[in-house]
Amino acid sequence: MIKGVDTSSNNSNGTGKVDFRAIKTSGRQFAMIRVGYGRWENGEFVGYISQSFAPQIQAALAAGLDTGVYWFTYAVTEEQARIEARACLKAIEPYTLTFPVAFDQEYVPSIQALTTEERTNICIAFLEEIKAAGYYPMLYGSKDWLENWLDGSRLEDYDKWVAQYAPKLTYKGNVGMWQYTGSGIISGVQGPIDLDLAYKDYPSIIGGQEDNPETPQLPDPPEKPEQPEEPDTPGESLLEELIRELEKIFEAIKKEMDQFINNLKKL
Repeated sequence: MIKGVDTSSNNSNGTGKVDFRAIKTSGRQFAMIRVGYGRWENGEFVGYISQSFAPQIQAALAAGLDTGVYWFTYAVTEEQARIEARACLKAIEPYTLTFPVAFDQEYVPSIQALTTEERTNICIAFLEEIKAAGYYPMLYGSKDWLENWLDGSRLEDYDKWVAQYAPKLTYKGNVGMWQYTGSGIISGVQGPIDLDLAYKDYPSIIGGQEDNPETPQLPDPPEKPEQPEEPDTPGESLLEELIRELEKIFEAIKKEMDQFINNLKKL
C-alpha cells in the first residue's frame, strides 16, 4: 500500500501552489497531477492545459515523488476522446512518469445525457490511445459512476482509481488506487487536498520489473494520522461527498454556460 496525493489548480485556495518536498517528507510517495481538461466550442477542440500543470509536475519530480497524471474530459464522442488523449499526450511528453495516466469522466450534463454504451466507448477510446503511446492507462471515477454509469464488463482490463469517501472501499472491480478523502490536511498545501492509496507497485510495473499483479485484498486507510497536528484520515460523511459531487456538477455547468455565452458574442 503506497500513500499519495492528487493535485490541480484548485489546491491552496485556487492558486495551485503545492510544496511537494514537504508532501514527500510527510510520508506521501506519489502524486497524480491534473494535466487539463477537454474544451469544445462549436464541435471544435480548443483544449485547456492547466497553468498549474507544468510547475506542479516539475516540482513533484524534483521532490522525488513517483508521478502520474489525470485528464478531466468533456468528450461526448469517441473521436473527441481520442483528440483529448492526444492533447494530454503532447503535454506530458517532456516528463517521465512512473504512475498511470488516468481518464477522469464525471457528472457533466452532456456526458450524462449519453447512453451507458456511449460513455463506455468514450472511456475505451481515450484509454486505448494512451496505451498505444506506451503509457499505463487508468480510469478514474466515483464508485457510483463506475458502477451505474458505465459498462464495467467492458472495462475490466483497466485499473480503476476509485473515489469513495468512506471508512472502507466497497467497489468490487479492478482497483489500482483509492481516493479516500477530498479534505486531507498535510504539510505542503494550504487547505484541503485529495489523499490516495495505491495497491500496485506502479513504478515497477511501468518500468517492466514485474507483471501486472492481481489486485490484492484492500486494507482500510490509516486510522490515525502520521502527524497528529495534521490529520489525514478519511471519514467524510455522505453529505460531504454529495456536496463535492454537486460542486463538480456546478463547475461543469458554469463552463458550458461560459462557452454558450462566448458563442452568442460571436453571432
